[in-house]
Amino acid sequence: MFITQKMAGDNKMIKLQYNSAILNYDICLNIKEDNLVFLNRCLAYLKIGEYNLALEDAKKSIDLNPYHAKAWSRLGSCYLAKNNRVEAKKAFTKAYLLNPENEDYKKLVVEDDENDLELESIISKVKELTTSENKFKNKDFESKIMENKNFLKVIDDEEFQKKIIGYQNNPFAALKDPQVMNLMMDVLKSFN
Repeated sequence: MFITQKMAGDNKMIKLQYNSAILNYDICLNIKEDNLVFLNRCLAYLKIGEYNLALEDAKKSIDLNPYHAKAWSRLGSCYLAKNNRVEAKKAFTKAYLLNPENEDYKKLVVEDDENDLELESIISKVKELTTSENKFKNKDFESKIMENKNFLKVIDDEEFQKKIIGYQNNPFAALKDPQVMNLMMDVLKSFN
């Protein structure tokens, strides 16, 4: 039952059904605590703007496996979402120390004014897209995305799915991927 629920939750994440995925992960965690399930539920909470719950799950994942770089990176993403750049930097540094081959972690640790300005812009955009008043928060969001033909075509592509899963460590790296950005722009046009 644990594996079935985890796979169901993972599939719902790919389909952007975050609230449903959270329910599957809740069932898993009632069966047993698992750092990967906490990580996945953390990401789902981040996606729906529940930053405090996401932060709790990132910390629980780290408690279960303090040597998992992705957990530290996810913790950094939680702190970024909460505008706590000092703690985010610490978490991303820990992720980098655990996995120095990961270029995304390295980029997140490098500090300069230009990156800080870009980070400010990204943080404000994430906040804007996840506030309760925003049209992206309502149930219409998922249906509009699922009506987008370009999205449906790309989301079934296994290579694209692998790429998106790879961005779970560092969602901000997706902003530099032209294919992801073009798809995002196309989906956002659906809301105009």
